[in-house]
Amino acid sequence: MVKRKKPLKRYVGIKRRYADSDRKSDSEIANLISIADTCFSKYIRNKYADENGIVSCFTCDTLLKISQITLGHFIGRKNKSVRWHIHNGRPQCIECNNHKGGNIDIFRERLEKEIPGIVDKLTLLSKRRIKLTAEYLNKIINKYGKKK
Repeated sequence: MVKRKKPLKRYVGIKRRYADSDRKSDSEIANLISIADTCFSKYIRNKYADENGIVSCFTCDTLLKISQITLGHFIGRKNKSVRWHIHNGRPQCIECNNHKGGNIDIFRERLEKEIPGIVDKLTLLSKRRIKLTAEYLNKIINKYGKKK
């Protein structure tokens, strides 16, 4: 039995080709995630705005222009299964969303008051693992990009 010290060149080339295509795919997915986030954020902020483009922060009731408000999530964006769930996002001021960690206790309380049982539902849904595909992300983009 003879041991080979180097891998065969033809196999090395195949691995390299697949690695390059994976990087391109990851880049495409990352771009689609960014677009989906933007569409979802605009949709939520517009949904809660009045006719003058003024939005109330979900957790502290500060009134701001749409351009000055951010999108807050009850369950963080790292949980892909609820990242773009309509009941997981609400408008928040920068102070609540970024500096107070989403003001999560008030967020939970107000969300549960608005839609009884939704906190448990979102928590359960967040346990699901999903693979983000271009097809799935394009559906999200089309769903929220065409609304309001």
